[in-house]
Amino acid sequence: MNARVQFALAWLSVGFATAVAAPVPKELRAGDLQRIAGAWALTKAHYGEADFDSAVGTKWTLSTDGRALRDRPNDTVGKATFKIDPGAGVKTFDWMTDEGNTFRGVYELDGDTFKVILKIEGGERPRVCKPTEGAYCFEFRRAK
Repeated sequence: MNARVQFALAWLSVGFATAVAAPVPKELRAGDLQRIAGAWALTKAHYGEADFDSAVGTKWTLSTDGRALRDRPNDTVGKATFKIDPGAGVKTFDWMTDEGNTFRGVYELDGDTFKVILKIEGGERPRVCKPTEGAYCFEFRRAK
């Protein structure tokens, strides 16, 4: 292999490694709000490591203007607002109820699966989307 080909391959591999290791730019993740908007059915719920089965079946309806409805089985519909920041690093999700409670967390969005970890008011925001002590872990599937 001649020196020019080796040089070109070296530059391509550096560019590929940088692209793989670099965080996804904010402008490429700006569509998360549109992808989150809609109805979601709760399929799994945990508080810390314990199952939180009474919440399963809850439906969240999220809109692109940050308004949300929570419809829990055998309960009244609760209104809330939410805010996301899909910027570089962790994707943040904040849930503010009409009753005045604020839950800070993070989210993951993968096709028709939406995961949210929410820490009770006053707690430090989780950094990863997995069950954490003192936090609610919700997994939703897009409602049909």
